[in-house]
Amino acid sequence: MARATAYKEAVTALLQEFQQTHEAQELIDGLRQLEEAAGEGERWLRFFEGDTGATSIGDLEHHLAAPSQPNYRSVLESMDISLEQGGLQVRFS
Repeated sequence: MARATAYKEAVTALLQEFQQTHEAQELIDGLRQLEEAAGEGERWLRFFEGDTGATSIGDLEHHLAAPSQPNYRSVLESMDISLEQGGLQVRFS
């Protein structure tokens, strides 16, 4: 449980940094480093209670590649909600 909490806190810190810098590649690189260090399979995120998606790091990379991506704005809003409500869930497959 302590590892899961530490991982969630690390992901939250990366999301907070991204919220300030909007450097998508830094966010993706940081998430990939965390995933590699943790092992145990691919990580995916739910941003808040009721979020029906399962967003992988690859999904984030795709959605944040450019503002013209169809889900770009939706992902940004989900991240904002996650940080405001503290509802981030980190799962692995």
